[in-house]
Amino acid sequence: MNILYPKNMSHYNKYLFLPLLYCCFFCIHTVSAQSGRCGQNLQWNISDSILTISGQGAMDNMDPIGEVFTPWYSQREGVKKIILSEGVTRIGNFAFLGFSSLEDVSFPTTLSAIGSDAFSGCSRLQNVQCPERLEKIEDYAFSACTSLKSVCLQNTSLNEIQAGVFYGCSSLADVRLPQTLSFIGNNAFKDCVSLSDIPFPQKLERIGDDAFRACTSLKRISFPEGFHTLGSRAFDVCANLESVSFPSTLRYIGYWAFGACKKLKGEIVLPEGFTEMMAGAFRECESITSVTFPSTLTHISGDAFQLCRNIRTVRFPSALISIGDNAFRDCYHLSAAILPEGLEHIGPNAFRGCTTMKQLFLPNSLEQIGEWAFCGCTMLKSIKIPTGITRIE
Repeated sequence: MNILYPKNMSHYNKYLFLPLLYCCFFCIHTVSAQSGRCGQNLQWNISDSILTISGQGAMDNMDPIGEVFTPWYSQREGVKKIILSEGVTRIGNFAFLGFSSLEDVSFPTTLSAIGSDAFSGCSRLQNVQCPERLEKIEDYAFSACTSLKSVCLQNTSLNEIQAGVFYGCSSLADVRLPQTLSFIGNNAFKDCVSLSDIPFPQKLERIGDDAFRACTSLKRISFPEGFHTLGSRAFDVCANLESVSFPSTLRYIGYWAFGACKKLKGEIVLPEGFTEMMAGAFRECESITSVTFPSTLTHISGDAFQLCRNIRTVRFPSALISIGDNAFRDCYHLSAAILPEGLEHIGPNAFRGCTTMKQLFLPNSLEQIGEWAFCGCTMLKSIKIPTGITRIE
């Protein structure tokens, strides 16, 4: 390529000018493809900011880590609408990742699966309505779609929402779940800060770790009968959550499941048959006033109700064997602890800082009391130590 410079241009300025010329040259002569193949029997075409996928079957997967990109990737920022024609059965992994101008998607009735990260980072997409035959939405499919306001899955055949599907969808306020749904995966709705209500379907059985963590607009939760397992941090720091209703089928609550839900108020009633509550399950739930445990619960975990400053009454289970470290620490308004026969161990700091406690009953079955277990219980006038005690730290 011969370049003619102005006569008055210095030698130094010629070298500064070269990159600009080469850039212009390649921009003019390099034209991105507008159509091609994207699956064994699928074709794609871009025209007037619309990407159309047509044909039969599943789309190819993209793998950014392995540097395998979809053929339209370089044009993603100019696409405003995607039309998936009848016959398309699966959207590939990472297919429309980072389509920052995408506003509308038309799904075919033949669609049965959406691949992982398929629409991740589509920051202008506002509404999603999925077809009836949809059976699977894979991990992080719609994550970081920050303008997404409503999602209708009501008529789909989904059995589960996998990990992180709507993680970081900060504008999401309306979600309609299908009645076929039995599991909501880890991080599924994490950081959906506009979500104020989430009606659970009747077949829901499990919710994974961090599933609704930091959903700061959530106010009420009601679990259906048949629900049994709540993962760790599932509703952690849901700062405006006020009420929770547990079903008789609940069996497990994970670590910090309701941690720092400071507006969660009233009575916490755990049903008969409930078997395990992990550490910090209700830590820093400052507005809870009372707790009722099922008679069959044998262990109250460490930090379970620490800093629940307004708890006034606790009904301990008759089958209780141990109370974990810091379990009721700094429950300032807890006035009495009538502990049942059969209790063997009280962990360190278990009732530390319960400054208004006036009544304490320790059963004859008690063998160990951990260090500082009743430190700061300044209104206790006396403590009767049971004869079976073998260790006080």
